[in-house]
Amino acid sequence: MNISREEHLKHILSDAMVCFKNRMNFDISFDNTVLAFFTPENGLKVYEDFCDRYFPDWTHDDYKSEGYFEEFAASAFVGEKYGILIRSDLDETDFDWFRIFLHEISHIYCVVNEIGGEIFFDKYCRVEQGIDIGVINAGYQIWREAIADIMAQIVNPDAGKHKLKTVSKDIKAFYNEIAFKNPASRKAMSLIIAYIMSTEEVRRAKSWDAVVDRVKDTIGIKDDLIYSILELTYRILDKDEYWRINLDFIISLGEMYLMILTNKKLNRVIFTDDGIQ
Repeated sequence: MNISREEHLKHILSDAMVCFKNRMNFDISFDNTVLAFFTPENGLKVYEDFCDRYFPDWTHDDYKSEGYFEEFAASAFVGEKYGILIRSDLDETDFDWFRIFLHEISHIYCVVNEIGGEIFFDKYCRVEQGIDIGVINAGYQIWREAIADIMAQIVNPDAGKHKLKTVSKDIKAFYNEIAFKNPASRKAMSLIIAYIMSTEEVRRAKSWDAVVDRVKDTIGIKDDLIYSILELTYRILDKDEYWRINLDFIISLGEMYLMILTNKKLNRVIFTDDGIQ
């Protein structure tokens, strides 16, 4: 018997929920999670209806920007219930959808657990903290995408293993994307963190000092701030509850990222196959 596209995606999401629950002891199921399906054509209406009904405090101006609903496959929400907004017209494999759903569930888990019952974004990213709020928002946006990728990789029993050498070209491409005028710049920084922290060499290392020279030699990027960010995140990820964060960590991450942006702009740094230009 044929089932609809939406029902098929719900089956994959159910498997991802069970997988995540078993690995992280997290109560997530269709009993406490609401779903909505969209396409780029109806995304604006679906999003607004979804938020009006379940997540009235979740709306933000970005969703009204042109092309917004073509930029993601799924998006997670937290309120009185959990929520996942799913793009139903993408031709992804079941394996890729499973990975996407683990990523979104990881977002939900981190929002609920990262500062012990409160929501970091609501507590720190909406209110001035005596420091440029742009620093906090930058640091948190980079972290939340990186940790969702890393956690999804950790809990996925079918996730492949990769080594520094196999991701070095991607890392250099992401580094080139870090720029003031690039809207994907923060995402690029998140991916650098996630890719490197998920490699076999880094995950097996007993300390950052034991692996940093190998990372530098393999990746080849001569930017000390990149390695400072990687060390900062490594020390968080090395803890048992690696998803827990604090304001100082996020501020440090945001400050170093903005320093990278400034240095690259001043020095016009571009990475090519032949090295730094």
